[in-house]
Amino acid sequence: MKKLTYLLMVLLIAACGGGGGGYTASCLGTSEGCVSRVPTEARGDDPRNPSDDRGDSLDRVPSEGRGGGSHNPIGGRGDEGDRTPAEGRGNSAVSTGTRTSSLPQIQDVSYKSLGKELGLSYADFGTYISKDTTQSDAYFSGAFISGNEEYKIFIKDIKQDLVFKGRAVGNASSDTEMIELDGPAELNFNKATGISTLGASFDNWYDIQVRDDEKGVIEFSNYKNDNGIMKIDSEDKIITDGAKMEVGYFGGSQVPTEAAGRVEFEDRDIKMDISFGVK
Repeated sequence: MKKLTYLLMVLLIAACGGGGGGYTASCLGTSEGCVSRVPTEARGDDPRNPSDDRGDSLDRVPSEGRGGGSHNPIGGRGDEGDRTPAEGRGNSAVSTGTRTSSLPQIQDVSYKSLGKELGLSYADFGTYISKDTTQSDAYFSGAFISGNEEYKIFIKDIKQDLVFKGRAVGNASSDTEMIELDGPAELNFNKATGISTLGASFDNWYDIQVRDDEKGVIEFSNYKNDNGIMKIDSEDKIITDGAKMEVGYFGGSQVPTEAAGRVEFEDRDIKMDISFGVK
């Protein structure tokens, strides 16, 4: 009887793979069989290490094909850095929100330059229109100025009062309406104060007078639009501030012989944008 019992124990130990490596079978007397909890060669060389098919080294290191580092997205979702969006999804780590731009795709810009027409030698002024070629009725218009910096004269270097005459062009607009402006202009420079004052008259809107002082004081008078549009106020004469005026004086031998400038003004929903050239 003792021999039979000893023989059964030897057979059971042999069936469970011996006792190599210090592993003790816990399946004795069960119906599962001793081999059910012994790792196979196909699952890895160490019980805690992924196999050759799942990774190359230590626990938690992704295999090839899942990414180059523990937190880096795989190729195709981003090139580097934690949480970097993939190519085609954005260029920075912060989400950009929308994927398509809401700005108009402007592809056609045309300029109306008036400097040469007025006889200016060193400066230029005029208007421009930017069109969205994807929408036939979508465009933006504004005023511009430019000048040859080599012949620009700074205010501090002007030694006398100046009076120049010329032309002002641009537009006045709201969300629903716009009128083009074009009329005679006069620019005065006061040497004592260093302030320039522009006067311009538009036969389809207002006469304006604006100064490039700190407050940007501007006066509107003599409203004369036949359709009654783009009226700033019910009063015939409005004096306010907030105008932005810039002027550049140009000439040879540090003596101003011409000037170009721009004026921007906004009152509630009405905006004015004009440029001028004088000599």
